[in-house]
Amino acid sequence: MSGPLAAAPGRRRTGPARIVAAAALGLAPILDPLGPSRIPALALMRDLAHIPWAAALVLLLGFGPGSGRRRAARAAAAAVSAGIAVEAIQALTAWGTPSLLDVAHDIVGAVAAALWMAGGASRLAVAAAAAAALVPVAEGAALFRSERLRHAEVPLLGRFERRAELYAWMARGRCRASLSALWSAEGRSSLKIRRAGPGPAYLVLHDPPGDWGSAESLAFEAWNPGPHTVPLRLRLTDRRGYANPATRHEETIEIPVGGSSVRLPIARLRRTPSGRDLDLGRLDALVFILPESPPASLWIDNVRLIPARR
Repeated sequence: MSGPLAAAPGRRRTGPARIVAAAALGLAPILDPLGPSRIPALALMRDLAHIPWAAALVLLLGFGPGSGRRRAARAAAAAVSAGIAVEAIQALTAWGTPSLLDVAHDIVGAVAAALWMAGGASRLAVAAAAAAALVPVAEGAALFRSERLRHAEVPLLGRFERRAELYAWMARGRCRASLSALWSAEGRSSLKIRRAGPGPAYLVLHDPPGDWGSAESLAFEAWNPGPHTVPLRLRLTDRRGYANPATRHEETIEIPVGGSSVRLPIARLRRTPSGRDLDLGRLDALVFILPESPPASLWIDNVRLIPARR
């Protein structure tokens, strides 16, 4: 037998079962939840999906001439390069949320699979332990960032002047978000959001910073190029009730054609259908949901908290 799946002299031939298993592992990234819900198990699967994806690339690419270690090293390098390329594309297009943790997961997955291919099965446990150690480190870093921003004195949630803000405001589902200089309420640019096809379209700010408990209202400016009024859905959740519609706040904001200012009292935003007020000290997400119909694009700017008068 010849070709990339041929066994090297004196080595065991790679069977189709191993290839199918590697391909199945590579499908793990589809577990990335398309909606804005932050179910811990799904979030963990989403973050760790990079590990089996990179491992699958190693297993699928690591065939050819040479010793097992050399083939494994070549495949690991290819997998890590592919992972970094994906992160670069995300950063340039604002598709998804690239992070150094994702690249780290790419590296861990590639190294773990390379060790397996090179015959170091006993060392696979070490690589798995290293991958597991990344999880609490990442959670701790996210918590530190959240608490630091939560106590910041600046009440701005979204100014949309720098591309880095797109890492905080995540486009989910069929939503596409990008900085735009076509219109702005203040500064040089704003955030353009649009629906890229049928299905849910969410713009999500996880762990919204600021002291919501002492704020009077949530405010932002919007521009609707028309020709129809756009019913923009707003959702606010805390960490206790994000998965239950009865314990989160939702309301529809009619955005007229042209420019407009929106101001929503915090006293109203904290209410939920269940009667339980949201815990404003432990908010989980601020979500804007684009309607299914009519097709629409919106520009938003200066998302901020208005402090209460003293």
